[in-house]
Amino acid sequence: MARIIRMGPPVNEVERDAIAYLRGHLPNTYTIFHNLELRGNQIISEIDLVIIAPQCVFVVDIKGIHGTIEVFGSKWYPENRQPYYSPVAKLRQHCRVLNSLIRNSNYTNSQLGKVHIQPAVLLMSDDVELIDPSGKDDEVVIPCDRQGLQYFQSTDFIPDYRLQDISPYLSTVEQVIRGTARPKNPLPRYGKWQVSEKLGESDRYIDYRANHLSLKNLTTRLRVYPIDIYQDATARAEEKKLIHNAFETVYKLPLHQHILPLRDLLEGEDGDCVVIATDDIASHTLRQSIQQDHLTLTQKLDWIEQILTGLDHIHQNQVIHRHLTPDTLLIDADQQIRITGFDYARVRDRTTTIANDIIEDLNEDAAYQAIECYRDPQKASIASDLFAAGLIFYELLTGKQAFANAEEICDRAAQFPQPPSHLNPDLPPGLDEWLQTLCAFEPQHRFTHAETALQQLSALRTPQPPPEVNPHLPLDDLTDLPPKTCLDGRYTIQHRLGKPGNFAVAYKVDDEWGKETVVLKLVTRDRYSVYDRLRQEYQTLKQIAHHPYIVPVSWAGELKDGTPFITFKYIEGEDLATLLAKQKFTIEQSLKIAQQTVSAIDHLHQNSIYHQDIKPSNLLWTKDGIRLIDFNIAISEESQEGVSAGTRRYLPPDYQLTPTPT
Repeated sequence: MARIIRMGPPVNEVERDAIAYLRGHLPNTYTIFHNLELRGNQIISEIDLVIIAPQCVFVVDIKGIHGTIEVFGSKWYPENRQPYYSPVAKLRQHCRVLNSLIRNSNYTNSQLGKVHIQPAVLLMSDDVELIDPSGKDDEVVIPCDRQGLQYFQSTDFIPDYRLQDISPYLSTVEQVIRGTARPKNPLPRYGKWQVSEKLGESDRYIDYRANHLSLKNLTTRLRVYPIDIYQDATARAEEKKLIHNAFETVYKLPLHQHILPLRDLLEGEDGDCVVIATDDIASHTLRQSIQQDHLTLTQKLDWIEQILTGLDHIHQNQVIHRHLTPDTLLIDADQQIRITGFDYARVRDRTTTIANDIIEDLNEDAAYQAIECYRDPQKASIASDLFAAGLIFYELLTGKQAFANAEEICDRAAQFPQPPSHLNPDLPPGLDEWLQTLCAFEPQHRFTHAETALQQLSALRTPQPPPEVNPHLPLDDLTDLPPKTCLDGRYTIQHRLGKPGNFAVAYKVDDEWGKETVVLKLVTRDRYSVYDRLRQEYQTLKQIAHHPYIVPVSWAGELKDGTPFITFKYIEGEDLATLLAKQKFTIEQSLKIAQQTVSAIDHLHQNSIYHQDIKPSNLLWTKDGIRLIDFNIAISEESQEGVSAGTRRYLPPDYQLTPTPT
């Protein structure tokens, strides 16, 4: 039977059961300290158990959690509960504190520095399962059974540079602990809430679950922010301002079905902490749902609409969230989204700011930040919240994170590495462009409000009726539309670009929705038979990564009269065919044109795309060089079709056109 040294009382039955089990099943060569507090290097370590074994010393955290626990990064995601920081990181810190105390107890004995201190998380429930893909936490998490007992008697985890037998130093280790340890504080009480369980902690706060003192079945989630009471009054006030921000911004919000309400704000009796209370609802994070394969597209799109609805609510009430991630979006028992995580939120147009105090905290999730906010949270806006939401939507719809970090967002100018529809072919047409607009690199190119994005998403989800030809708009009229003509209440004609082609005409137009100038290409001949060709052009362009000498595509669809169209980024310039008819190029200019054209073609080939119609009229000359345009007969390497079109003058003599089936 192991020897027990009580420093403080067990805080609950789970701890009591763990101590009793280990005492009855570990050999009498083991000593167990329980419920103690160690102080070293200005760090206070609250520890459930310290087990002195013949081969090493264990620092143990006891958990009574049930069900599945998934580990992502630095957090644990328990089944139907909000996540909290993994206890393993804090345990490793406790191990370092104890190692330092033992080593410093006698500088003349170098062997004390070789005493190994091993962390262990002891799981007490029979139905608990830890899923840790990285294996970093799993290696020190053990069940309280025969397997756990074997772990406490093993030497497999002790490094070669540490002692495998510390028997000669057991009394020294025990004296160090007796001399420095204090009883661990009992589970605290905050106002009307009695803490029942410590969940996890970070460098800034501790998460608890607590029960109401009068209503025993009423639980809450407490986040306790310690305050250094030995600071001067100004420093304490600044620290409280940072913490109070998380409460004040949300507490003022009207209740909303997609916002997790904050219930209470408390301060410790000695002013040593600030406590924020939220509902302890049965829920899990969106990050956990992203990993599930059984979600339907309808469910995902419904959640996207709910998130946008919640965002619109907070924005309408002058709050910017500033920290949207898959972890700050909860899914409750009714499969409804709840936005939480307002620790870093701000009220728009406020006179004070905490931005400089939260830079490092926000940088931990820089892969979900708009680039203008990276290391500059003061620039947070509605547009930056929508950017973060777009990255989350991309991950939800595809199962893959859009960008790994802020550097990749910047390097790619926020252009998705793969269009969402390539990873999820079931997405409705137009959703690629909608999502990329949310995540436009420049804030002014994003949707202006969550409601605007929501309206366009709803339109994309609504099945469109078969196209009908408008008898009041003859097809011939499309080839020469006068300036200021407005199509579908969105595209206002500036002027036509060049002459109409065999089946299409291009205009320079103002896009009233996007508030930008674009090129609008309209199909004017055999529009139903060439609709597939237009769609092919659009799909081809969308799957090509950005290149400086290839014109970027923006959007595709149909006018209300059924006319197919495609839009491109407008770039000022003139095609080479027109320029060659009225001027000559220098040798330097000609070489530049050739080099840039070959660069564009090589980029297409690297992406397994063949243009099939390289000619002067499809090369646009701009102040920044060449732009390759007109991909209406381009094909991919996987295409089963042969070359069915092209300009004979520019085809190689050995090329044979494949007849188009009739």
